[in-house]
Amino acid sequence: MQDLLAGVAFAVVLLVTVLPLLDTAVDRWVFTSPNTPIFIIVVPLALIILYPSPPRYTQTKKDTATILFGTCGAMLGSWLRFYMYGFPDPYLGAPFLVRIPGQKKIIQMLCKFVFGITVIVPTRAVMKSTVHTVLPWLLSETDPKKKKALCELPHCFFTYTVVGFTAMFLIPQTFIYFEV
Repeated sequence: MQDLLAGVAFAVVLLVTVLPLLDTAVDRWVFTSPNTPIFIIVVPLALIILYPSPPRYTQTKKDTATILFGTCGAMLGSWLRFYMYGFPDPYLGAPFLVRIPGQKKIIQMLCKFVFGITVIVPTRAVMKSTVHTVLPWLLSETDPKKKKALCELPHCFFTYTVVGFTAMFLIPQTFIYFEV
């Protein structure tokens, strides 16, 4: 019981002190600094390299890499969107009316969703097969077991970074281009 109360107290103190900093200062730095893409790529790579590997193979490192690199791609896409267009003022025109979307808007949202999925799924498949083909060829690896182990983390890095970037930048750019 004491551990639970100490954990809750620690979480409250941490949230009260760190959340205001993360809310404004870090967001402003992430979106305005020209050095942000370097940190967005280097920090997840360093975290995966320093991630402890157990003696026996487990899926946890690959799962963690998938999450980290997908977030990396999404943050790169968000940064590039801000770099190109800036942020719209979220309070411009406030207070906003709450409207229930009509049939036309629902169909438009479903079409955007389907289009996004039809772009992301082939992107993932192409990146996965490209990494699994090119990396062993570059490193002259022929053993199938070593190929799989060799390609696992680079596959996660390249594939999910591109998937995140596609979801956060390329697909919205397509909607802007076609005025959807």
